[in-house]
Amino acid sequence: HLADTHTARLFREAKALARLSHPNVVQVHEVGMVDDQPFVAMELCAGQTLQRWQAQRRPWRECVQVYLQAGRGLAAAHAKALVHRDFKPGNCILDHEGRVRVLDFGLVQRLDAQQLEAELEDAADRTALPEGEPLDGLTRTGTVLGTLAYMAPEQVRGRPVDARADQFSFCASLYEALYGQRPFAGETASALVEALEQGRLRPIPRRSGVPSRLQAVVLRGLARRPEDRWPAMEPLLDALEGVVRSRRARWAGGLVLGVGLAAAGAAMWPTVEVCGGAEELLADAWNEPRKRRVEAAIVGTGLSYAADTWQRVEQGLDDYAHQWVTKHEEVCAATKRRQEQSPEVMELRMECLLRRRTELREAVRVLADANETRVHNAVDLVTGLPSIAQCDDVEALEHRLPPPDDADVAARVSEARERLEQARFLTKTGEYTEALAVAQEVVAQAEPLGYAPLLAEALLQRGAVHKRQARYAEAER
Repeated sequence: HLADTHTARLFREAKALARLSHPNVVQVHEVGMVDDQPFVAMELCAGQTLQRWQAQRRPWRECVQVYLQAGRGLAAAHAKALVHRDFKPGNCILDHEGRVRVLDFGLVQRLDAQQLEAELEDAADRTALPEGEPLDGLTRTGTVLGTLAYMAPEQVRGRPVDARADQFSFCASLYEALYGQRPFAGETASALVEALEQGRLRPIPRRSGVPSRLQAVVLRGLARRPEDRWPAMEPLLDALEGVVRSRRARWAGGLVLGVGLAAAGAAMWPTVEVCGGAEELLADAWNEPRKRRVEAAIVGTGLSYAADTWQRVEQGLDDYAHQWVTKHEEVCAATKRRQEQSPEVMELRMECLLRRRTELREAVRVLADANETRVHNAVDLVTGLPSIAQCDDVEALEHRLPPPDDADVAARVSEARERLEQARFLTKTGEYTEALAVAQEVVAQAEPLGYAPLLAEALLQRGAVHKRQARYAEAER
């Protein structure tokens, strides 16, 4: 009977998760039975876990930006009444493009309250753990212990849990990324449980560089009582973003008195002024009028799932636009305010952001002219947008081939590349005939220009379309 109940719950939650499509949540494709055994087919994600990623100390801003993505995934799940119950760095994947996905919403390893209590008591009686020893990757008892380090107190004792338990686990994971240690410790499993239930934090490392305001945000999420934590993930994420924004917008110093006051004051203007205007720069790709056009096009198809698709598309594009604006301000401030990077590096990263803007604009253009095929593929098109985080990879950007020296040729190459983006999105929406026509057009344009990188890109895109059409011989030409 317990096995039947567990299987029914597995199917119920897997099906609910399959209806959740979000850039920061692993996609469930299929749920079924084979030889009386349940299975869940999920998206294959290549990358490293956040546990491995944060084994190397990272700047606090980088930690927050990465965990904001994971937090958005949790928030999306909570909006669908799904509670993860086992959030930890090992259940998040950071792919090679910088996108974080939350995995394993309790579908693979789930313990009910009585099982958890029994395992925990067994662990407390038999297992002693040195403070610094990793808890993940242990055996049967370790299945509980590996999770225990991030569990909310109410979950440890098998009491009913809600989204606030996930919030606790999220903040425990972020705390570990920020400080290089978990917030609670004990020499034995029972001692660790006692520390959790009493809210007894380990001493925060000195000279960590973590702002006190950020520390306060995270510690609130680690409150012993659920009602003392943030009311939901969204306010917590807003607070984390607020810390990042406010640190960028700090005054460089007080007013300078005397002759030259105006010039000195201008030099000390907040970062948000020095590096403002990012939203205006993005407006030709994504703004309110464009949003309304895309909504009208998608909903106007009359498909039964059009409204739900639009909600997912809107959230995905809004998130992407927010990441772009945030990154634009960050790249600018790193050079113009904090002098942490050279103007040459800033230019490389800004050029990358301009390419991301072009890709976003083309995606919006395609969706604003949506048909049934495009609506069917709309969510995949949005989640497949190149990661904004690629603009942080300075080494890769430095190896990118420079544009042509001739200004006229460079302009024509830029226009042709925008057409290639159109071909890529048409390929993603399954409109292969149209995509092939555009790719072939760019091949014809590239040949007389004499700029080899453009010709290579166009031939590669043409081959990609042929491959989608299963025309493999032509794809190899």
